Amino acid sequence: MTKAAYGEHLDGNIHNLILRIRRRTYRQKTARITQIPKEDGSQRPLAISYIEDKLVQLAVRDILSRIYEPLFLPGLNCHAALKALQQPTYRNWNGAVVEIDIRQYFNTIPHIELMN
Repeated sequence: MTKAAYGEHLDGNIHNLILRIRRRTYRQKTARITQIPKEDGSQRPLAISYIEDKLVQLAVRDILSRIYEPLFLPGLNCHAALKALQQPTYRNWNGAVVEIDIRQYFNTIPHIELMN
């Protein structure tokens, strides 16, 4: 189901989703895998999640972030990061940023074990 189709009956769909979560009958659907082109001409797999799965993931992320972020990142937020970048050590930084694409890494993750 597309995002637009889900949104046509959004209130009912959200209500139904909440009921399934409360009844513990909600099950995440298998993501659709599509191939996207890379700059070198090869392709890499991209997993596209179902709209309800994305909604549940966002809700869980928001809840867990509110609980755990203050514990692990005291005093660290985007404002502190911007302030740190204005310090003299960063103003004259001549470092480098590295982008790494580990070939087929996602396919080597033991997904079944992680889901259990």
